[in-house]
Amino acid sequence: MHTTDYIGTNKSYKDRLFRLLFAEKKHGLELYNALNHTDYRDAEELEIRTLEDAIWMKMKNDVAYLIRDILSLYEHQSTVNPNLPVRGLLYFADMFRGILHGKHIYGTKLVALPTPVYIVFYNGDQEIGEEKWLKLSDAFIHGNEQSKMELQVQILNINYGHNPHLMERCPTLKEYAALVGKVKAYRGEMDFGEAVKKAVDDCIAEGILREFLMTRRAEVMNSILTEYDEEQVLADIGQERYEEGKAEGIAEGKMEGIAESVLELLGEYCEVPEDLKNTIISETDIDTLSRWLKLAARSDSIESFKALMYGH
Repeated sequence: MHTTDYIGTNKSYKDRLFRLLFAEKKHGLELYNALNHTDYRDAEELEIRTLEDAIWMKMKNDVAYLIRDILSLYEHQSTVNPNLPVRGLLYFADMFRGILHGKHIYGTKLVALPTPVYIVFYNGDQEIGEEKWLKLSDAFIHGNEQSKMELQVQILNINYGHNPHLMERCPTLKEYAALVGKVKAYRGEMDFGEAVKKAVDDCIAEGILREFLMTRRAEVMNSILTEYDEEQVLADIGQERYEEGKAEGIAEGKMEGIAESVLELLGEYCEVPEDLKNTIISETDIDTLSRWLKLAARSDSIESFKALMYGH
């Protein structure tokens, strides 16, 4: 087998295809220009500011750029996640913490910050139209009338046929969408590994991301395969269950709503030990239960959950 054709799932590949592609400065600048109707030419002006340990995901699917005092976070998603603004808040907080290091924020002089922008590129199956906006205040239990605090996330649909003007301004994004579209189409016709290989071969033959795919072929294939790997799918489902369980529990004002969701997630691995079950059910602090729910969604066994739960 030729080395460039090896497409077995390789856990050393942690970046999703979106990040692999747009972490290259020339592609990042092209995307930035397309979104902002600018015409910057020097890719070295673009600083990569991606946080390497965010956002509590096994696979990295985000890129962050700083150019001309605009701090842009771009992320790919195949589901519409209502907690994106919350994650964006945490992400930018970490970003600003680093930017402010060594600066005096308790003085009388205003400390200037780069303007944050958060955009998500969506290519899932749920119909959302051309774009969708999510607001941080949607998560506030008592709404936004008192606090007035806000963070908004713009979700752009990059499925085939959507946002054509953006796609024309950014050929790399258009070709990325074409590659993903081919993978989706072939996936229903053949083994997934063969579907990925055929999609990549077809794109190279048609001049779609040709240079990128020819030079990073194996990496791209492994990235796509790992992205759809069964473990990742289960992790994604767990994350969705975490979000749904938390929303339901808080909305109804019932601690047991969250506790039951924790136990249900853990029960997918094996029977939950009685002592652990009692600990979860008897917990009355909603923040602790919410933290455990997130940990349950991230864990892959009862043992790993307990280790995270007790900070081992």
